[in-house]
Amino acid sequence: MKFNHIEIEATVEELEASPVLVKLLTGLARRSSESHEYDDEFESADDESREHTNVDGADVPGVASAGQSVVKAQLASNPAAEHFRRFLAEASGWPDVAVHGIKPKGSQAGAPLDYTRYLRIRRTGSQLGGFAYVYAVDGHVNFRLAFDSNEELHSIAPGAWRPTTGHRAYRVSIRIIDQSTLDQALQLARTAYERT
Repeated sequence: MKFNHIEIEATVEELEASPVLVKLLTGLARRSSESHEYDDEFESADDESREHTNVDGADVPGVASAGQSVVKAQLASNPAAEHFRRFLAEASGWPDVAVHGIKPKGSQAGAPLDYTRYLRIRRTGSQLGGFAYVYAVDGHVNFRLAFDSNEELHSIAPGAWRPTTGHRAYRVSIRIIDQSTLDQALQLARTAYERT
């Protein structure tokens, strides 16, 4: 197993001004999204810092200002970025839903959230954790759902699959690549949201 550890002390403006750093963080996020494993700890971004914007706007819907530059850099390499933004805009607009970065295991109290690997979409007050984990770099989404068969899943979302590895509660995945997979992802997200 290989671990990457990078500690960067900079303002958001300094991060955005460094194309080398943005490229590095995007590369780390891409490698991390391939493993699709999760930390169970989470910390919320302040409601005031969360951005709920029009999908045509510059900000990524639902993502806290601290994570905007990193997530924007990831979306720059995603050919279906607009569909992914629309997914976040819809899901983050549901009642009591928040989009979070992650707090890596072993991080110190007060450490900033990490937006380089994946985002957690969570129903506030739920004891079950996130109902979806999303990867901006490639549009991959894992849902807190399980189906007994591929036939059952494909009757709802033909573009989805049932992963056999990773966290046992998250057994449905889809990659948002077009309008059809966006619609399927939103239907799966709504089901997962209602069950958490």
